[in-house]
Amino acid sequence: MQYYEYADEHQRGRIERFEYSYTNLDGKLVNKYANVYLPYGYNEKDTEKRYNILYLIHGGNGSQDAWWDSTYLKNMLDVMIAKDEIKPLILVTPTYYSYDRDGSFEFEGEQTKRFQEELANTLIPALETKYHTYLENGSPEAINKSRMHRGISGFSMGGCTTWFAFTKNLKNIGWFVPLSGDSWEVELRGGQTQPEKTTELIVKVIKDAGYTAKDFYLFPCTGEGDIAYPNLTPQVEAMRKYPDIFVETDTNPNGNFHYLTEPERVHCYPDVSWFLYKTLPRLFK
Repeated sequence: MQYYEYADEHQRGRIERFEYSYTNLDGKLVNKYANVYLPYGYNEKDTEKRYNILYLIHGGNGSQDAWWDSTYLKNMLDVMIAKDEIKPLILVTPTYYSYDRDGSFEFEGEQTKRFQEELANTLIPALETKYHTYLENGSPEAINKSRMHRGISGFSMGGCTTWFAFTKNLKNIGWFVPLSGDSWEVELRGGQTQPEKTTELIVKVIKDAGYTAKDFYLFPCTGEGDIAYPNLTPQVEAMRKYPDIFVETDTNPNGNFHYLTEPERVHCYPDVSWFLYKTLPRLFK
C-alpha cells in the first residue's frame, strides 16, 4: 500500500494566515483564521492571472493546521503543480468550529452544518476578494457566477461538511470531494441509516436549483478498511439509482460522479491524502 511520498521541489508555494471575524448564529463575534496556500509564482501585483480555489476541511477535533501537520500536503501541491499534473490553484484550510467544543457527534454535526452560512456569507467573499480568484466581487450573484472555479473537500467530519456544502451551498460551489464521510443532512450517519432519504433530498436540492449533471462534480472517496466505508457506501449505492443525475465514469468529460475506494485504506490523514492526490487532477477541468 503506497502513500504520497515527499519529493524535493524548488518551485515552492507559500502558506499565509488569513484572519477574519464571524458573528455566529448566537450573536457572538468569533475571531478566526484560515491557512491559505499560494502556488509558486503567485504575485499580488499580477491582477490579470486568476486561480481556482479549493477549501479543504479537517476532521473532528482537528483545526485549520491539521492537514499541514499530518500530511505532505504542501509538498504534494508544489510537486503536482511543477509537474503540470494540476493547474496552479489556491487551497484554503479553514475550521468549521465557531463554538466551544463538547466532543459529541451531535455537536460536530451541527458545527459542520452551521459553517455553511459562514462559508457563503463571510469567508468566501472576504478571502476571495483579497486573493486573485475568479470572484469579481463579494456579492451573492458574483459568488454564484464563479462557482465552477470553487471546490470543497474534507476528511471525516470534513467529509460531512462537504456534503452539507452540497445541500446548502450548491449554488456557490461546483466541485465536491467528500473524503471518508457521508451526508448527515437527514440524520447523524444518515448515509448509512437513511441512504434512500438522503439521496432523495440531495436529488431535490439539485432539481430545485435547476441544475443537471453538467452543473456539478462529485467525487466521494474512502478506504474499504475505513470506519466510514459502511456509512458512505450505502449512500453511494442509493445515488447510483439516479444515473441521469450522477453520471458515473472515470473521466470527467463523460460524467460528473465517481466513487474511489481502496481495499486497505483506513481512517487517517495519510490514507485520505492519497485519495486527494488521486482526485486533484480531476478538478477544475
